[in-house]
Amino acid sequence: MCCIISDTEQANKAIGEYSSFAIACKEHNIDLLIVDELENFDLPPSMKYGMNSLLLCIGAPWFFKNDFLNNKIHHPIYNLHGTRLPRERGGNIFSWIILNGQRTGICLIHYLTEHIDAGLIIDYEEFIYPPSCHKPMDYICYYEERNVAFVHRFIEQWLNGKTIVPIASQPDYLSTYWPRLRSDVHGWIDWNWSAQDIERFICAFDEPYGGARCRWRNKIVIVREAYSQAADGHTHPFQKGIVYRNNGKWLNIATNSGELIICSITDEQGNSLLKKVKPGDRLYSLPSDLEYAQNRILRTKEGLKIQPPLA
Repeated sequence: MCCIISDTEQANKAIGEYSSFAIACKEHNIDLLIVDELENFDLPPSMKYGMNSLLLCIGAPWFFKNDFLNNKIHHPIYNLHGTRLPRERGGNIFSWIILNGQRTGICLIHYLTEHIDAGLIIDYEEFIYPPSCHKPMDYICYYEERNVAFVHRFIEQWLNGKTIVPIASQPDYLSTYWPRLRSDVHGWIDWNWSAQDIERFICAFDEPYGGARCRWRNKIVIVREAYSQAADGHTHPFQKGIVYRNNGKWLNIATNSGELIICSITDEQGNSLLKKVKPGDRLYSLPSDLEYAQNRILRTKEGLKIQPPLA
């Protein structure tokens, strides 16, 4: 018996009822369990203590403690991960991939332990994200396509009697960890960056996330669909953030190096402001906005919350 588990939020975003993961599970008679709270999760009776069962975890946000793994599950759990472990442990992998300018991807399965993304590696497959991948949704769709095929192969090999044997350990001295992100906290644009860095930043918070943000005429605005280029020549650092052209389809904005093209600018309610922004207007972020973006976000039962200060 095969079983795939994920939490409700992740399932709604990535493996919902009509996603390729869910469809593939249904076609191959694989149970897809959507878990609201880890404390309420229990294995199906047919899987308990059964070594002829496979339990694969996808997109789980929880920390699995040894007490849960050893005393409640009594069964090895394998986890599907999307980065080159032990590098890039943590969540929001697609935003971090874009921020780092990375084009290589990986499908990877490892043992799930109480330490974050630290278990022995079972199997992996590398690939390259195509040039058409620009914002997180593009990466997510391509990643899901590759992972459906990867998981299908992994399960087929297991059904055909292949023994699951670790192929690599994860040396901690090679590890990196990147925390979770939330657009309304971390999405503030620093206009001191280069055009390319701002482009990557805006793309990292694009669909399906809440968008990058800054201010225009003291109003918070959401910007998406950004591209950097260097067609209009050098500008002085004082010109950074100034809109110098609006052709009705996009804004051309001066930066410290090159220029930035923004195709979507809206208010917080999603109403387009593209035709209202005039050449000579400036996009900017306040020092307090950039300071606020330094907060860390943690996953809690109530969702993603700002880490409280030390007592």
